[in-house]
Amino acid sequence: MKLLLVFPLLSLFFFCSASCEVIKALSGQPANVGFKQYSGYILVQPQHGRALFYYFVEADSANPLANPLTL
Repeated sequence: MKLLLVFPLLSLFFFCSASCEVIKALSGQPANVGFKQYSGYILVQPQHGRALFYYFVEADSANPLANPLTL
């Protein structure tokens, strides 16, 4: 079961080469949030230009593997 949760996370980092962006600030969000956040597009059909948008926030915990991954 843990493998099923880890796979989408790992694939996110393998497939987000140039389109992966670290978010440094968001409107209305405090400056120092204490966690990293990313957004970008994962191409699903490059021949048609179709992509999925994602917004990923790292777990703010001493044991991030114990936190759920929400898709």
